[in-house]
Amino acid sequence: LKYACRALMEDDNTVAVGGNIKISNSVIFDDAMPVKRKYGENVLVDIQALEYSRGFIGARIFQNLINANLIISGGFGIFNKKAVINVGGLDPTSLGEDMELTTKLHKHYRKNKIPYSMKFAPESICWTQAPADIADFRKQRQRWHMGLRQTIAEYKGMILNPRYGFIGMFMLPFHIFYELLYPVVMLMGLFAIGIGIYFNLIDTAMTLNYYLLYVLFNTFLGTVAYIGNYLVEESKIDWAEVVYFFLVGVADAFLFRTLLTLFNFVALFKRRKNLKWNSPKRITNRLK
Repeated sequence: LKYACRALMEDDNTVAVGGNIKISNSVIFDDAMPVKRKYGENVLVDIQALEYSRGFIGARIFQNLINANLIISGGFGIFNKKAVINVGGLDPTSLGEDMELTTKLHKHYRKNKIPYSMKFAPESICWTQAPADIADFRKQRQRWHMGLRQTIAEYKGMILNPRYGFIGMFMLPFHIFYELLYPVVMLMGLFAIGIGIYFNLIDTAMTLNYYLLYVLFNTFLGTVAYIGNYLVEESKIDWAEVVYFFLVGVADAFLFRTLLTLFNFVALFKRRKNLKWNSPKRITNRLK
């Protein structure tokens, strides 16, 4: 809270601050502070820990530079009360209410040409529990994807509209093609590659080399982002843990992305009534 509030007080135009969300499933706490991580107990949880590092430490720090954070995460966010009231508050019908509120705030302030900023505070850490089994993971990610679909549809008038700056010209198109539609693009690509190999239209060895290069690059980015957590916390780097999460990055590229693609592809065509809020199974946080 101290670090998040500092971000608010440094700039009177700040209307929201998002924190750095981390996964607590395998973490041991002492007086509410993390003291040890027991990695390797659940690969699905560890892959999500790596994914969160890549998303928060990597992407959102960059988005800070252009005032284009499109999601103040529901896990931890501080909002200016007057600003939220002015735009009508949270939408109770949204499955992605954190993104919907953030986008609504961007729209209001840019449309009315009011100076504002929404910030990400990487040193402001909030711990959350991630789904530990495939069933809970599927429900969570399909809800997220449907929430993204709802928000894009609701604010389609901002897309490629110069009036909304980086949000309209860059962030919303990015979320359409890289987030919302990526399951379709990926499955079409895999299908095309399969057809090409079957009919001997492409070089199989070269295709495999490109794919392995992608896996290596993806794993490298995830590992660098994970190391960034140590730098943010100013703690000593556990290189054994870094090596383990490098290997987790490989599993991420081969297994996790495939599952996520299939789940989100189904979510593209799900109707709102087919999906409700479901809380994942909770465990008691480990204490020293």
